[in-house]
This record gives sequence, structure tokens and C-alpha cells, in this order.
Amino acid sequence: MSGIEIAGLVIGAFPLAISAMEHFEQSKKVAGTFYRFRRVHRKTLGKVKDCQLKFRLNMKALLLPLLVDDTVTKIEYEQLLANPGDAGWREEHVEEALAERLGECYERYTELLKEMEEVMLTLCKATRVDDEDFQALLNSRDTALSEVLCGNVPVSPTRLQRYTIAATLASSFVRFESTPWIREWTSNDVHFPDGDLSGQAAKLKYEEPFTLAQFDTVASPPGDNYQSFGILLLELCFGKPLEEYTVQQRPMFAAAIADPMVRHFVAYQWLEDVEGEAGEHFANALRHCLQQSPANLQNNKWREQFAQSVVWPLQQCVEIMQPSKTTL
Repeated sequence: MSGIEIAGLVIGAFPLAISAMEHFEQSKKVAGTFYRFRRVHRKTLGKVKDCQLKFRLNMKALLLPLLVDDTVTKIEYEQLLANPGDAGWREEHVEEALAERLGECYERYTELLKEMEEVMLTLCKATRVDDEDFQALLNSRDTALSEVLCGNVPVSPTRLQRYTIAATLASSFVRFESTPWIREWTSNDVHFPDGDLSGQAAKLKYEEPFTLAQFDTVASPPGDNYQSFGILLLELCFGKPLEEYTVQQRPMFAAAIADPMVRHFVAYQWLEDVEGEAGEHFANALRHCLQQSPANLQNNKWREQFAQSVVWPLQQCVEIMQPSKTTL
């Protein structure tokens, strides 16, 4: 392979690697642990973009004299830069003109291009640009729990699925609350990987809920997060958002439902209906979230209390609702 062909391959590899790196950062599925290496990732991405810019400027400087002396036309020149795989990179007159322009530097220049090609191949492999399944995962859309509760997607979780989600999120609350990983606990922050949302058999992966980290926001006070999580459990208990309940049962508060104090007040009212809807275990878990939030989260005592008062009761709800297994 000639040096000029390698140059074309290098130009073409840059956007592939950069696109994969950008999709990785932008992907809504990269939540929890991304904050650990976010700075390094962005710094590395910036370096790759700088290299791409410098290489393109180098290629322009190398090819421009060929345009000036009519070795290539303006259209050919633009195609060489815009289309790395274009046949123009293999034209004999282009190769010869560049070899003559570089003179005694041509051989070393080709060696450097080969080294760059190896680096770009390694980078593309690391970013898995040829892995169709991985790239599809990065670009796939997820669905927020709020969309499910509001009926904006053609799926409706069963009671068992809602309670299972509640138990799963409660376990996550114990692990991640008071860490930089999680700032909010609302139905807007809980997401599911998309399953097949088309046709009559539409479905979501309810068994894989995840939350999105918002690292640039200020952490809420412990009591606020406890109560926000309690509201989230209420919505999962009844399968509808707090706003819908407010409009139906407490219309005098509907206009101000965005206010945190109003939301918490309405939630306390809704709590009265939980035991009749979901039983004592679910009601006790909600009472702990809405009425017994700790003053601070500086030690792990709150985790023990939360696990005993919220996680365990919700898990019991799920166990009770599981289909009976009979042996023949």
C-alpha cells in the first residue's frame, strides 16, 4: 500500500473513533461510574480531535501544491480530503506528484503514516467502531419511568413488575444515596433500556432500571431525597404520577404541584391509600421514606435502617406476589 493511500485511511479513521468516543459520553446508559473517568475521557477526546485537525491541515498543505500546478482539479482535491476511501487516493499521478514533492523525506513520511495507521487501528479497536451490537447499544434510546407512568409509551407494567422495580430501586438507594453518583430520585431520572416498542407485543426491560447521574447539580438535603424517593414509590405503587393523583383527588393543589412542599403534602395525603392498595409492607416502607428521614447521612446507620425498613418490606411484597410453584 502506498503512502498516500495510508494517509487516506488515517483521515477516515479519525471521525470513526471520535464519533464512537462522543457517543460513549453522550449515551444515556453511561450513568453511575462515568464520573470517575469523565475528565480523562474528555481530555483524551480533545487530544484525538487536535490530532485530527493537525493531520487534516498537514494533508491540505501537502495536497494544495498539486491543485496549484493542476496535477489535480479542485473537485479532485476536495474529494481527496472529504472521501478517504475515494479511488483518487490510488491514482498513480497523485502518488508520483507527492513523492516528487516530498523528495528524500518521502520514505520516512510513509513510515510515519504507517505508525499513525497502527495507532488509529488500535484506537478504533478500543472504541469498538466495528462492533455493530456495541455501537447500537450506545445509540439506542431509553425510556423514562415518567413516560411509562404517564402512558406515553405503548406498555403498561403489571403490579408485580412495578413492585419489583420499587424493590430494585430501593436496593440502589441504599448503595448510591449520599454519593456523587446520584443527585435526584424521581420518575424522570429512572430509565429502562428499550425493548421492542412496536406492534401489539411492545415491551420494556423492566428488570433493568437504571438512573442517570447528574454530576453538575447540587446534592439535595437528605430529607428531600428520602421524600422524593417516597413519592417515586407512591407512583410505582399506584402506577400513575403524583400529578395525575393531584388532579383527580386534590385538584386545589394541582396548580402548585411543582413546589416541593406541596408535593410532599400531597404525598402524605396519598399515603393514606397505600395499605389498602398494596398492603402493610409497602405502606411501612413508604412511611419510613416520607416520615422518618434522617437528619444526616454521615454514617452508615441510616443504611441499616433503610434496608430493614424499606428494602426488606418491598422485597416481601414481591415475594408474596410471585406465582405459586407447585410440584406434581
